[in-house]
Amino acid sequence: MTYPREMKPWTRSAPVACAAMVGLVLTLAPAASASSDYPQVGDQAASEEFVDESTSYRSCKKMRKYYPRGVAKSSAAGDRARADGFGPAEVNKKVYKVNKKLDTNGNRVACAVSDAKARKQFRAELLKAEMPTAEAAEFAESAGYQWRVGSLDGVPQPVTMDYNIDRLTFDVNDGIVTDAAWG
Repeated sequence: MTYPREMKPWTRSAPVACAAMVGLVLTLAPAASASSDYPQVGDQAASEEFVDESTSYRSCKKMRKYYPRGVAKSSAAGDRARADGFGPAEVNKKVYKVNKKLDTNGNRVACAVSDAKARKQFRAELLKAEMPTAEAAEFAESAGYQWRVGSLDGVPQPVTMDYNIDRLTFDVNDGIVTDAAWG
């Protein structure tokens, strides 16, 4: 049988070369999958060290891992959303611009959370962290909430009887906030 010049019959070295290539691919495959610490194509916000202001999130659920109460375009937009019954959102114009598609109600806050849900989440975060009083106070103020100490090592402290929905009353034991109540 004669073959055209472009087409050559299999030689004995061809199967050996193919087997060597398959072995090489199989050897390198586990090493490639071991690098799962780095985000893969289409898997944005996979690792905290790679999250920055240009990260685009696919859903509010993914965005809320890093911005639990949403992201406002400006402080004025955040204030308007608060007046409409949403929780305090973090103000970051760049993150909002990249994730504008997640602003479903058009209030210029991406992934806005209702005020009640925001307070519930914030209280849970605060108590889980078991922070000292000063750190807990700074954490509350940075989220836009007021605070006060209601009891110190089991001894009730004098507090006013007015009700403020955006104020946390801390119970402090041995310098650590052990409980917090809204009001």
